[in-house]
Amino acid sequence: MKLAELFFGEAGSMDRVKDAIIDLSFYLKEQGIVKIDLEKFILMLQDIGINDFVTGDEDSLKELVDVLNDMPNVVTSATVDEISFKDATMPDAVTDKDKAQDAVAKAADSANPLT
Repeated sequence: MKLAELFFGEAGSMDRVKDAIIDLSFYLKEQGIVKIDLEKFILMLQDIGINDFVTGDEDSLKELVDVLNDMPNVVTSATVDEISFKDATMPDAVTDKDKAQDAVAKAADSANPLT
């Protein structure tokens, strides 16, 4: 039996928990939230029925942080204290190459209007 299956109970429930974490993270990012306390994030998960993470349990916090840090397109960094989301207004250079190039060009134009 995998460690994750022991922690979450069953592999199926682990997928459900990961899906809820991903959905909530995308929602918060799209709402323009840049940072949130991990404790508040856990409370939001509990509001939607995910009770697998406990604020005082170091192992469950580390597991949640690991899941969040495996989402580089949404989360900049996650620690046991705070989650930092990517700014929704800035394009992702890896996935939105053309948008990133346009943003750089516009910034250059505004910095030097003579060019």
